[in-house]
Amino acid sequence: MSIAPGRLWPSFYAGIGCLVASSMVAAFLSVRSGLGMGDIPAFVLWTLPFAVVVSALQAVLATRLRGLPTWATWFSLIVFGPVVAVAWTYVVGSILGPWFQTFSIPVLFCWLAGALAGLSVGPTAGGQLRTTEGLVACTVGVLACALLGMKSEELFASVVGDQRLEVVILKAEDASQPLGLDSSGEALLGGEGVEQLRAAGVTGRLKLSSAGTYGRGRKSARVVVVLQGGLQESVDLRQPDQRNVIYFQHDGVWRMYPPDAPTLARSILLRSASEARPGSYQVELVDRSRQGGGL
Repeated sequence: MSIAPGRLWPSFYAGIGCLVASSMVAAFLSVRSGLGMGDIPAFVLWTLPFAVVVSALQAVLATRLRGLPTWATWFSLIVFGPVVAVAWTYVVGSILGPWFQTFSIPVLFCWLAGALAGLSVGPTAGGQLRTTEGLVACTVGVLACALLGMKSEELFASVVGDQRLEVVILKAEDASQPLGLDSSGEALLGGEGVEQLRAAGVTGRLKLSSAGTYGRGRKSARVVVVLQGGLQESVDLRQPDQRNVIYFQHDGVWRMYPPDAPTLARSILLRSASEARPGSYQVELVDRSRQGGGL
């Protein structure tokens, strides 16, 4: 299949539009995240060949869609824009491997903005779309991708069922005493958290030992683990599903309060201390990896 020389200029404009739009969205998301522009050089490096791909795709589509109604151009924009952006993200991810995760911006939405912009600018330059139509399509596509990029973490968390999980480890210094917390633990839990401990029947002078927050998303939960009498063996505790719960030991058995709180399949592993390692907790994340801290 040959491409008429007169149709190469629209393809050139498509490539330029892709590069500019992708870089603009990436720069905006980088600045908004507060992480600066450190990722932009590497991102632009990988966007250059992507712009060539979009340019070549525009040239092919221009030939295939020649003489067809305007709706065919709109259809190709809506279908092939996301397809080529997702495909390129997969290709770069496969090439970079773990290094792909070092991008601090959602590159998929940046490249989606570039694909939509390129496939809008090209047909406009080639006369398949009116100038007003092309400008509207390009502007709406770029703004929509920037907005999706801003909400990317929330979207991902919603799709995979992630949540922000706060883990608080308290140690009882004297379980025979009435319930009491040190200033650090009381400040962290607040009045509501202290009342929940009291309602659960927890006693003793409690001291904050460790705390951390894991996962992401709008949904949130909190687990307060009360260690009374030490941890003799490792134990798996179920993570709550958008609830605040307390795990405490009673007569050597771990109990959860409230007992009817919904839980997830993911766990919090409490590892007892040994000669080789100190005690620790490990939170299972949505991707099955684990993070945690000391007990």
